[in-house]
Amino acid sequence: MSKLKLSLYWQVFLLVLVISAAALVLVVILVQTTFSETLLYHVGRQSLAVSRAVAELPTIREWVGRPDGATHIQPIAERIRVRTGFDFVVVMDTNSIRYSHPELDRIGLRFVGGDEGFALRGAEYISQAVGTLGPSQRSFAPIYGETGEVVGAVSVGGLMPRIEGFLAPTRDSLYFALLLGAVVAALGAGMLAQRVKSTLLGMEPREIADALYSREALLQSVREGIIAVDANGRITLVNDVAKDYLECGDEVVGENIADVLQNTRLPEVLRSGRPEYDQEQLIGTTRVMTNRVPMIVGDKTIGAVATFRDRSEVARMAEELIGVRRYIEAMRVQSHDFSNKLHTISGLLQLGSYQEAVEYIHSTQNVMTNQSARVSPRIIDQGIAAIIIGKIGRAGELGITLDLDPDSYLGPLESEIRQALMVVIGNLLDNALESLLGATRMNPLVSLLIKQQVGEVLVSVTDNGPGIDVSMREKVFEYGFSTKTGRGRGIGLHLVKQVVDSSAGAVELTSIPNEYTRLSVTLPLRTNQP
Repeated sequence: MSKLKLSLYWQVFLLVLVISAAALVLVVILVQTTFSETLLYHVGRQSLAVSRAVAELPTIREWVGRPDGATHIQPIAERIRVRTGFDFVVVMDTNSIRYSHPELDRIGLRFVGGDEGFALRGAEYISQAVGTLGPSQRSFAPIYGETGEVVGAVSVGGLMPRIEGFLAPTRDSLYFALLLGAVVAALGAGMLAQRVKSTLLGMEPREIADALYSREALLQSVREGIIAVDANGRITLVNDVAKDYLECGDEVVGENIADVLQNTRLPEVLRSGRPEYDQEQLIGTTRVMTNRVPMIVGDKTIGAVATFRDRSEVARMAEELIGVRRYIEAMRVQSHDFSNKLHTISGLLQLGSYQEAVEYIHSTQNVMTNQSARVSPRIIDQGIAAIIIGKIGRAGELGITLDLDPDSYLGPLESEIRQALMVVIGNLLDNALESLLGATRMNPLVSLLIKQQVGEVLVSVTDNGPGIDVSMREKVFEYGFSTKTGRGRGIGLHLVKQVVDSSAGAVELTSIPNEYTRLSVTLPLRTNQP
């Protein structure tokens, strides 16, 4: 039989309820014991005072120990017992023979209990014993004769059941308080359990542990550095990648982020509550791209998290993606061009113009051969050659001439520089072609020069478009800036500038309005050739 598994709510509820109930029971027992001891103490002190008073009475002192003393002592003792409210007032001689008792048949018999001995030797005290009436608390006081010797003793007291009966109202109040406290404890336990459950988002301990393990595995598996801070700017989380960037260990957890990373902007994000995306930051000697996002619960900012990655890695991935897009674009242009040519050939064949179809096929082949012949001998790297051929086809669709400068030459390249050149060439040509769209030039022309030099490669794109005004030349490389309207614009030249900066290259812009615009980019080059 499987063990009963309680939910977190019931575990918290029962734990708080049991602890509260146990505390209440202990308090009730303590209070009841204290009240009982206090009552017995005061009753004992009162009975002792009565014992002394009785022992000092002349009649008692005179007749105790005499054969007919009971006839004189019993009426006095009984009156005192009734007036004081005690259960018995017993006078005895030195042989423990009673001279008074609430029950007359007990007079003349020995005192029962065995605790009178010290009183017969001159001591005053309070004790508890079982007498002829039952368990009782009684006090003793010695009776002195005319010459100062002890001639007897007085015992005054009450039965324990009757004394304890005085506690009944207090006991009932305590039990009612215990019951009321248990109800309040149950309500409090329920509220606390519900609050704990809500704070933990309704998750059970096993689920919380699994979530923590999963979070830890996730944080350590990502390639981005991650740092989280609380509302006071103290680090609460840092993954292994971030530790490598910061060159630190787990000891930074709990430290203020400003003490660990001086140029952080996480405190500003905490104050403003606004995220910051794709921001550059220098961590040690590494330039990274970072995102900073506030953690907001309700309307309160409880912390912030920053993720970052080496800028060169981000740029390389972007370049690779852009290179793939360029390949796809070249294939699309060729596919579109071939589709048009196939439709033309199909129409000529259906019209029976076989000779014209053959001549058209030969002319098309010559055009493609000419395009490849213009590019391939000068551009040895196949990736760069492919993107240039694709752009020539695209320019042809737009009615623009794209010319590869005869002085161009580029050998085989390493993958990293190839991707960088794809970004530069593709975006510069796109920018030039866009500038000529809608232009009033009779012969729109774009000229491309790619020249491999010692240790570097030069890419220069010139168009005879409207040019760029002097006031705009400082802004053309800003993200989102464009002289044309529409979504997705103002990105190409910004990417070119990022590639140039990350490669430690250079870019130069020259433009004469209504004559030409030339963008020249120089990148450090490493070839595969010896």
